[in-house]
Amino acid sequence: MIIKSATSLRNEYDKMVQLSKEKQEPIFLTRNGEGEMVFLPIELWEKREREPKRLRHQLRSRQAMRMIRESGYLREAEVDNRFQDQIAASKLEMRNQMQELIDQTKVPVETAVQQYAAASAEPAPTPEISVEA
Repeated sequence: MIIKSATSLRNEYDKMVQLSKEKQEPIFLTRNGEGEMVFLPIELWEKREREPKRLRHQLRSRQAMRMIRESGYLREAEVDNRFQDQIAASKLEMRNQMQELIDQTKVPVETAVQQYAAASAEPAPTPEISVEA
């Protein structure tokens, strides 16, 4: 930071212009030890004028990108939730169908015993043997 008195601006104007351009920084001018004004090259002033606009534009771009990302995450989460709901519904439907099949094919124990007893009580069929000469 360069600090000079206001009197030096009057007495050493060319030197202050050169110093400010070389250092690419403002010179703070004081009067009676109090800050009074800032002396800086026009290029530096224009750059400082453009900087807030550039930063605002950059901020808007980042906000837009964040909104896009967040909306993508929300859509992804929504799709994932729907997918999980569909999987759960499919599992439930399969369990119900499996239970119905079990109920339809379930044979009471007594019926199974009766069928077994009837099958073992019947004589086994005798094979026919033929002898040809």
